[in-house]
Amino acid sequence: MMRKKNSGFTLIELLAVIVILGVLIVIAGMSVIKIKENANRDEAKKIEKSITDLGANIYSYEYLSGSKAAGSFYDLYNSKTEFIVPLSMLKAGGYLTNLTANDKISNPFGGNDCDAFLYVNPDDTTNNNEAFKGYLNCGEDYTTDGWDDVVGRGLNADVSLSPEKDLP
Repeated sequence: MMRKKNSGFTLIELLAVIVILGVLIVIAGMSVIKIKENANRDEAKKIEKSITDLGANIYSYEYLSGSKAAGSFYDLYNSKTEFIVPLSMLKAGGYLTNLTANDKISNPFGGNDCDAFLYVNPDDTTNNNEAFKGYLNCGEDYTTDGWDDVVGRGLNADVSLSPEKDLP
């Protein structure tokens, strides 16, 4: 009597393929998560850079528009006093418009909204001569290095920002 020849895979072969596929899926999933984390971190750094760039833009705008009143951004900068401009003041001056209802920035990581401010130090020679620096705090997800140091110094100033308008 002839035996019928079985064609197909054994249970061991099928299990080996399933295990290999499982490992590949885990590796791919971890890579996707890492790519997303890097993209979110890059977005946070772009937000910092945007806030940093606002410093020079506000100074230039107030200089060109002639807004040199006492307590203005221009005046405080030229007094060589370091100070912080919170998001609410940047919004009131018309320099930031895409804030959440509680004057925060949407968290690129998807968690609670982020707090931020513009730090101004006209005499800064320790940070590559950067007179303006944006700071961002998204809690556990991302915080600019030095956030606690700057916030702990109580540098909030009652700065008067000229509303952004067309220059003469």
